[in-house]
Amino acid sequence: MATPIKVRDSNSEIRAKLGLNEGELKNLTAFARNAHQEFCESNKDSVWANFNKTWTEVPYFEKTEVTEKLVELCEKARLFTKTKAPQSIIDSALAQRLFLTRQNWQRRQRMYA
Repeated sequence: MATPIKVRDSNSEIRAKLGLNEGELKNLTAFARNAHQEFCESNKDSVWANFNKTWTEVPYFEKTEVTEKLVELCEKARLFTKTKAPQSIIDSALAQRLFLTRQNWQRRQRMYA
């Protein structure tokens, strides 16, 4: 049984677990960034769009909505069509990329606040 992707997994570990190449992993990261930005722009008053709120404070339904947008972008690009990774590994990769994307965004926002 494959182990889920964790927040601190390296890019090479993530690529190996997902069966993606470097370019595909960069695309996944870019899609996570796009999903995050689109959600923030259309939901300015949401907890997700508040950089002072931690990951655990973000309601499940907001995380789900951003994840659905990320899945949509990945499917449109056919990102996971060649992977043999189980769905649970893909799901953990999506969550990890969104967590890190939001965390990096929070850091940048706090630097300029």
